[in-house]
Parts: sequence; structure tokens; C-alpha cells
Amino acid sequence: DDDNLMWPTWLQTVHEVFLARGWAGTAAMLCEMNEDNRLWFKYLDPGWFYISENARDIVDCVSREIVLTHREALQLFGEDNLPQVAKEAVKQNKPTSLDNKLDYVQLIFKRPDEWRSKSEKGEYADDGANKPYADVYFCKDSGEVCRDGGYDEFPVFVTRWKRMRGEEYGISPAMEVLPEIRELNYARANSAMIAELAAKGRYLVPDNLDGQVDWSPGGQTVFDSNRPDSKPVNWGPSGNQAMSLLEEIRDMRAVVNAAFLTDKFQVFTDSTKRMTAYESMQLADEKLSLFHPAFASFIDEFLNPLHARIFSLLLRKGLFPPPPASVMQFARKLGDPNLVLPRVVYLSKIALAVQAVTMKGSYQLLQLVPTLNGFDPRVSLQFDFVKMARGFSRVLNVPEGYIRAPEEVAKLQKEQEAMQQQQQLIAMAQQGAAAAKDAAQAGLFTDQQGGVQ
Repeated sequence: DDDNLMWPTWLQTVHEVFLARGWAGTAAMLCEMNEDNRLWFKYLDPGWFYISENARDIVDCVSREIVLTHREALQLFGEDNLPQVAKEAVKQNKPTSLDNKLDYVQLIFKRPDEWRSKSEKGEYADDGANKPYADVYFCKDSGEVCRDGGYDEFPVFVTRWKRMRGEEYGISPAMEVLPEIRELNYARANSAMIAELAAKGRYLVPDNLDGQVDWSPGGQTVFDSNRPDSKPVNWGPSGNQAMSLLEEIRDMRAVVNAAFLTDKFQVFTDSTKRMTAYESMQLADEKLSLFHPAFASFIDEFLNPLHARIFSLLLRKGLFPPPPASVMQFARKLGDPNLVLPRVVYLSKIALAVQAVTMKGSYQLLQLVPTLNGFDPRVSLQFDFVKMARGFSRVLNVPEGYIRAPEEVAKLQKEQEAMQQQQQLIAMAQQGAAAAKDAAQAGLFTDQQGGVQ
């Protein structure tokens, strides 16, 4: 049941990840499984975790600072593994003492093979201290180690919007246009002030009318008509100033929107522009091509390893049906690093739109093949049209139930081949019978005495 497995923490956590990716440039999420076989996701607050990459620029080390009450630490580590201060608080068994807090550090990193113990068969031990990835907690103040566990896969998934050369942390679109954002906020504040002044302006009031000006709507103020200079005068900003400021705000807003790639999708929502279908397709291709790097980066460093982690967790817990032989062909057991993981196919609207751009050339090729095949029949032999058709069905978001599995296709193909062979045999038999009949009618099968052999 998807709702039971993921939804309690997934939706809120991934929403926070998207937000952090936009303003902090670097976002991270921890994925574990609770005792009740439910997936648990934890958003890591930017500024409170640190990352390190391996030689392939893949994050394989994360540390984070967390604050735990003694009660929470007792639940996580057990009483024997608590720092001395927390142990004393637990012995007191008072609510006030259990609510006191300590700073801890969690360190997750790739455990060197020489740190892991092996059995007599040469296999690594399966306990937490010998897992491929270490999970170490220690008290920040005293340095006492509270847990030395581990994971089968790296459980933290880090995504970065954009990186400068040599930097491990990402740069967000908000960082790139931070000067424009500040200037825009200042301009909007001025715009609000101008609007307020337009509604309720500033006036120069002569001293003889002090306290006598009626500021209410439709109010009347009596002044000396023999002294025109005694009339209250509005000295607020002019309309030209307001229009100039609005144009400036519009320009700065366009810069900010471009940094967040919102302009890349206006082609799908802007109904004010009239375009032909071809012009619309070309513009969509251009926008999606510019958006694709950010989308591909998110899939590669966040979604793909996350799905692999979830698949492995559920498989080890026995929440899947027995895996097929193709999954286990190189693995001795579940959790084996040689386990063949499934390939994830993304069917979101954005993923399909990006894939459609790459399939555009295939669609144009299909229009050319019949013409080229008229010149040389070998042209159609150069392409796998069946594979192309399956690719088109994915891009067009055809339901999975409508697409036959390769095994089913192979079975149907064998049945068709057997049926064709049977039809050929029947046709040959019919031809033979017809030939024999014709020969008999022509007297070719009579003996010398005129009898039929």
C-alpha cells in the first residue's frame, strides 16, 4: 500500500527539498525504514549539514548537527549508549530532566573495506558496524560515541541547482539574482508608498487652517477666497514617477523569473500570442532544451539513487513478490552489491515533455523512411521500428497495461510463426492435392492396361 509505505512523511519532505533547492542551492533528504516497515524521510536543514564528495563528484559523506532531548536520545541509542550526562538524567526519571537537550553529530560516510570484519568464508559481517556505509553518532560536547551502525546503501540524497567549478555546494537561482531581488523589494516598497500617497496625499496647509482641514471623503474645507495662497496644496509624487517605477519593477521581475526558469514554461500557458503549431513546437523545444540540464541533474543525483535505495529497502524487507531470476542472476542474496536494480522510467509531464524533444528526430525520420525506402529497400533495415514504437508509447504516456511485456511479445511471436508454418503446410498440402487431382484428370496416373494405379 503506497499510502502506508510513503505518504506520511514523503510529501512534506520532498516539498521542503524543492524549496531549499531554489533558495539555498543545496538540499538533502535522509531515507530510512521504521520498525513498522514504513519508509521514513527526513529533510536536512541547509546550514546544519555538511557534505563531501568522492573522486567522481558524488556525495558520499554527510555530517549534520542535531539537538536531542534525553528522552529522544534514549529512544535512538538505548540507555547503555547514552552520554554520561544523559544517563544521569534518565536515572532521575523526571520529566524536567528528560526534556533537557544535548548537541549531537551524525556522521555518514563510506566505510573503508579494511575497517570491516570478514567471516571464514570471506564475506563481510552483516551487522551495523560492518555495513558498507558507516552511521556514527557522538555527543558534540563530550565526544562520547553513542552509535556505530551502518547502511547497505548511502541513505542521504543531495541535490544541487548549479555548481561553480571546484565547489561542492550548490548555487541557487535566488543567489544568482539576489541583488535584483533586493532591488525589487525596495522598488515594491516605494511603489506601495506611492500608491498610498496617491490615495492619501501629503498637503501643505497654511497656518490659519491648522486643525480645520476636513480629510474625510467628500469633506469640505473653508478657506479665505481673498487669499488663494491659503488653499491646501498636494505636493505628492507625480504620475510620471509612478509609471517609471512600475516599468523598473517589471524589468527586474522578468530577470528574477528567468533565473527560476519560469519563462521556460510560458509557451505552454501564454494564450495571448498567436502561433502556428510548428512555431509553438519549435519554441517549446527551445525552452525545454534550456530547462533539461537542471532537470537531468535532479534525476541523476537525487531521484535515481533515491529510487534504488527504496527498492533495496523494500526488497530486503520482503515487501515485494519473489524477485525474478533476471534480478538475482549476479547476486547470491538480497543486499548483495551485485544485485541488478531496475531502471526507473519517469512519466511526469515534465519528463515526458523533455523526452519528446529527444524523440522529435525519430518522428521526422519516420516521415522520410517511406520515401527513401523507395530508392533502396535496405533503408528500412537500418532501424529498429519496434523499439522506436515502444519509445513513442512511453513519451505519449500510454498506460502500462496497454503495452505488452517483452516476454508476452516473444510468446505471441512464436505462436504467429507456428501458425504461419501450419498455414504453409496446409497450403502445400492443398497445392499437392490439387496437382494430384489435375494429374489424375489428365490420365497421368493410369497403368498400361488403362487402370488407375
